[in-house]
Formats: sequence, C-alpha cells, structure tokens
Amino acid sequence: MNAWAASAAALPPAALPVSDFFLQTAIVYYDLETTGLDTRTAETIEIAAQIDPGCKKAFHHYHASREEQCSLSSVSDAFSALICPASGCIPEKASQVNGIYMDPELDPAKPPRVNVRGAPSFEQVAEKWLAWLRDWRKWCPPSCKQILLVAHNNFDYDSKILLRQLKQHALSLPDCVAMSDSLPSLRHCFPFPMRKFNMQALITLWCKDQNMVQDHRAASDVRMLIAIVQRCPEPAAFIQHLITNAKKI
Repeated sequence: MNAWAASAAALPPAALPVSDFFLQTAIVYYDLETTGLDTRTAETIEIAAQIDPGCKKAFHHYHASREEQCSLSSVSDAFSALICPASGCIPEKASQVNGIYMDPELDPAKPPRVNVRGAPSFEQVAEKWLAWLRDWRKWCPPSCKQILLVAHNNFDYDSKILLRQLKQHALSLPDCVAMSDSLPSLRHCFPFPMRKFNMQALITLWCKDQNMVQDHRAASDVRMLIAIVQRCPEPAAFIQHLITNAKKI
C-alpha cells in the first residue's frame, strides 16, 4: 500500500455514499481568472462553473419517475464567460499566466491569445451566472437544502474577489448558496506524504491517463478540479469534508 492509499485508509468512513450527499447538497465547482493576486483590487476577467456530474446524475435519477420533471427546463451543465474589466487594463504579468489580453498583438510564433475587448461587463456576466445557479436550484430535490460553491483556494482568493465585485454591483448570491474550499479539504483528507497540493501536482498524481495540463483558463481549471475529486482515493470522505467545512456568506 502506498502512502497516499494508507492516508486514505486512515480516514474515518464517510457517513453516506457520494450519491446520498448530492441529495442534500448540490456541488458546483467554479474558477475565476483575474487581473492580479491582490484580492482587494483584482478584477474578474473570466468565470467558469460546472455542476458535479454525479450531482446532476443524482438529480435526474430522483426526478426520473416523477411528473414534475416535465415542468423543469433543461439547464446547461456548465457556465463560462469572458469579462472585460472595468479598468480597461490587464497587467502583462497576469496575461502571461492566463493568455487573456486587452487588444493582444497577434503573433503566429506565440500561443493563441484571448481578447476581452468588447466582452460583457462583470455585472452583465454575473447576472447570467446567478440566473444559471437559480435554474439549478429548481432541479434540487426537496432534501437538497443548499448549493455549495467550491474552488481551489476559494476561501483565500476566489470567493473574496467574487463577493467584493458582486457587492460593488449590488448583486448577491442566492440565500441557499454556501462556500467551500477544495484546498484545505484535500490537505486534511490526504495529508501524507507531504506534497504540493496545487491542481497540476494532484492531476499528475491521480489522473495521469487524462493528459491534463493546467493552462490557467477558468473552464479547464474547473474540469481539472472535477477530475481530481473523481479520482482521489476517497471521494465520499472528501465531499463530506467539503460540506462539513462550508461557510455561509
């Protein structure tokens, strides 16, 4: 037994199977790309979110034999949008990381660059994203009391920027939404051996066959996080820790 398997084996068993957790909490993974690391000033230039595939499956299974499914509108699994920052500026250092620019110089010798000039504002995108969350709330069974927004390093980074910008535009997340963070949950559930817990390191460890490389684009980072959750040694224990350590906003 390797060290990662041993650490998972040392975990107390999850109280419920993963599918039963999903009937209590809807898990939505999300990620932001921004103009910088300072959570007090950084602006969102890309947002992506996706409902956990297992959660969607559990919801559809619940509604499959019930007449109310006929009245539920289909909702896309994922949401993704580019955003033009209000400042009209993306620092070169940030663009070099995520490939998102304002009016990039096109150079065939360089990787493709994304232009957000002319993209919608944060307020416009946020309103559509909040509507997407509310649409998924309609799919939640009666036993499902909350939507849990999960990002990697959410508590210290993504949620701070997101909540600040929502407040600036007099917007707010639905009352049913709580926040959780995959980074401390992974560190808690799989503490040995001492390794890096960035997403690329975890993908290399658990998802070698998927040939994923982190490109710091929001949608691909969300897909990477979902792959990590699905392939970690004890998904049920991990999901339970996410739910137990959720924070209301």
